[in-house]
Amino acid sequence: MYDPQTGRRFSISNRREVQDPMWWGGEPIWVLLQNAGQPAATMFWPGSEVPILGQRPKYWMPYDGAMPGNARVDRVLGWLDLPSAERPTLLTVYFEDVDTAAHRFGPESRNVRDAVSRVDGYVGRLLQGLERRGIDDDVNIMITSDHGLAETSVDRVVALDDYINLDDVEIIDINPTLALLPKPGREDAVYNALANAHPRLRVYRKQDTPPHWHYRDHPRIPPIVGVADEGWQVLRRATLADRIARRLFGPAGEHGYDPRDAMSMRGIFVAAGPAFKRGASVPAFENVSIYNVMTAVLGVKPAPNDGDPSVVRSLLKD
Repeated sequence: MYDPQTGRRFSISNRREVQDPMWWGGEPIWVLLQNAGQPAATMFWPGSEVPILGQRPKYWMPYDGAMPGNARVDRVLGWLDLPSAERPTLLTVYFEDVDTAAHRFGPESRNVRDAVSRVDGYVGRLLQGLERRGIDDDVNIMITSDHGLAETSVDRVVALDDYINLDDVEIIDINPTLALLPKPGREDAVYNALANAHPRLRVYRKQDTPPHWHYRDHPRIPPIVGVADEGWQVLRRATLADRIARRLFGPAGEHGYDPRDAMSMRGIFVAAGPAFKRGASVPAFENVSIYNVMTAVLGVKPAPNDGDPSVVRSLLKD
């Protein structure tokens, strides 16, 4: 992201920016909970390293991708062993195994199947830990993913600089989404050059983006945005040449395509516990609706949000 008020840029790999509250809006659920007197714990969750509205979760750790999955589970179980007054009522845990494997080797690869098997083992370790503590019937568990992945190839690439002069823009985001900040006086020329440049690339002015993206109003959204078709990439030609030179011909994986067009972008949601209906299968819903489910389970009033309240009724017991 680019912040026009400060001129600063955010990327998930820039730890200084990630840990600056300036970038984070809204009220995380752990802040809502702790203001209601319920401790919260996050085992690597976006935003949990940052004092948002002056608070972090009571229990948290800086992200460390080298920490084994089993160790993450054991840390969560250790938090559940705390005395009742200190024990968190919300605990999150994140595993990047499948995402990492799918990006590098493609979503249909053996590497992804192996990663899924590992994560299945982590979940099994968690469930066994709950059972050993005699609380497996008391804990509500939700398993979800933030996105799917689509297979990509160097044979399906839109080279951005085939259509515009890169000196005319600052590239804020690229592949498979595109976010461009044109230099002064160059917005119309850049948009007109890209609007119908390639049949596999859709480009919009900010105010004309599809309504279901909810992507028009925030000041950090740049004037020109776009997205490639499922399985296609948009790259600088130098990046494409580098991948070819390094013989990266095999499948890889990307996400960021429009989930209304690409089933491969859709994630999973599986839940179990005393609050949830048994054996229920529900229509697809947007991940933002999970927030209201969590607040209902935890017994707190949700902050205003864009979630669909019908999801709560479809998932939870009366």
